[in-house]
Amino acid sequence: MPNTDKDEMNLRVIKAEATPNPLATKFMLAAPVAPLAGTTMRAYRSPEAAKADPLGAALMAIGGVTSVLIGDSWLTINRAATADAKSIAKSVEAVLAAAR
Repeated sequence: MPNTDKDEMNLRVIKAEATPNPLATKFMLAAPVAPLAGTTMRAYRSPEAAKADPLGAALMAIGGVTSVLIGDSWLTINRAATADAKSIAKSVEAVLAAAR
């Protein structure tokens, strides 16, 4: 089914799941993330690396986030060992809601 503008604006988490890395969570999204020119996946390990990507920069700005991987309809967030996973998950949902 083709994407509509409404679909692209529906950036919300439909499922969060554990990964083999205990400090990472994969978030499945209700709709595809708007792509950046020339990329299909985006990976950031610092706020500076994400500064040209508004979504990546907002996710990297969440306290305790150490890296972000953005795919088509998902993203994976890595966190510091001392960071609270539930707090980060709530912040991820807030960033996605604001990206609408």
